[in-house]
Amino acid sequence: RHTVSYPHPACQDEQIIQTTLEQVGLGRLKDNLDEPYEWHGILSGGEQQRLSLARALLHKPQILFLDEATNQLDGESALALMQTLKRALPDTLVIGISHQPEIQALFGRKVNLRPLNELANRSD
Repeated sequence: RHTVSYPHPACQDEQIIQTTLEQVGLGRLKDNLDEPYEWHGILSGGEQQRLSLARALLHKPQILFLDEATNQLDGESALALMQTLKRALPDTLVIGISHQPEIQALFGRKVNLRPLNELANRSD
């Protein structure tokens, strides 16, 4: 339970935690929440990313920064997960970094960063 509610126990309600795990595709973990596992050694990279997004769903932050939050997932799974996040947190400002085109399409604005010297050499 602590692993899902990290860094502080925002929610201890078992049903809410189970529903959240199911939303992010980790429903199979619901029976092992109180086991003292080293989760980072058991979960794959994609599962760890799903767990991080489950935490965001539980905490409902006002601002959420995501840096390649789904890069360990295939495009279809990443898109579904981010759509779930968008639906569940409609009032959260999400600032995301992603190289996945399907994820970039979910954001209202896009900023392309380039090296400063490249910008200085532009003629427009």
